[in-house]
Amino acid sequence: MPTKLSLRGTLLITSRILMLALLGLSVLCPPAYEQEPAPLAGRYVTRARDILRTLYPQLNGKGYALSISTPIDYDHPDDASQNFELNVGDNFKDLVLGYIGGWQGKKPKDFKPGPIHPKQYLTAVFIYAHGELKTFSASGSSVGAPDDENELVQQVKVSNQPISAANANIVLKSAGAKYGLADKEAFVRDLPIAKLESFLGKLSVTSVNLEGSGKDDDIRASSWPTWTVLTKAQQTDRQVTVEMIFEPFKGDLISLIVDPDRH
Repeated sequence: MPTKLSLRGTLLITSRILMLALLGLSVLCPPAYEQEPAPLAGRYVTRARDILRTLYPQLNGKGYALSISTPIDYDHPDDASQNFELNVGDNFKDLVLGYIGGWQGKKPKDFKPGPIHPKQYLTAVFIYAHGELKTFSASGSSVGAPDDENELVQQVKVSNQPISAANANIVLKSAGAKYGLADKEAFVRDLPIAKLESFLGKLSVTSVNLEGSGKDDDIRASSWPTWTVLTKAQQTDRQVTVEMIFEPFKGDLISLIVDPDRH
């Protein structure tokens, strides 16, 4: 009998020692998932969000929601999370607030039956490769002056005739465009080069042109003058060309392409 009690006591003490040891290991060695780096998708989205907040500060501090849409490879999510769309709006882009059915009387020109979604002010598409931004585009009611531009486009469509570049420049300025053909010096001065350098590296401007404003150009409804800026960017191990396109009304960036093969 005394032998059995001694054995039970020994086993009890041993089990307690093992339990304490395991607890100690759990404290000293946190779970492996806590040591892994953040998923690539999250890092890219964070960078992209910083770009939007830097280039379009008019959207900051208003309590807007950021919606993220990205195609993800089911088997290898981190390998396919480099292309995505961000939307900034009153709430999540796909949230259904209600439905619009029929309409009695005269319909408004922008009437669209179907689900009602929260208003979105900016839509941006980003493509990253090997950790570097490759392309970017932005559109929406907070980028430039799309309503004013659409009105000018409709004028050309109604006339069914192209408009000369000189007249297009006059029309743009009369519609409120800040940067017409005669405003190149001001446009260059206001370029957000310093802001972009924090994302692209050191930039040097090589050319600035108001595309579609040459004396031999005709402006049609599908093509209005935009400022095209070419720069050289010094990345880790090479120099690349960065093409940027800005709209003329407020000078907002609407497109960016990093081209390592362009000289």
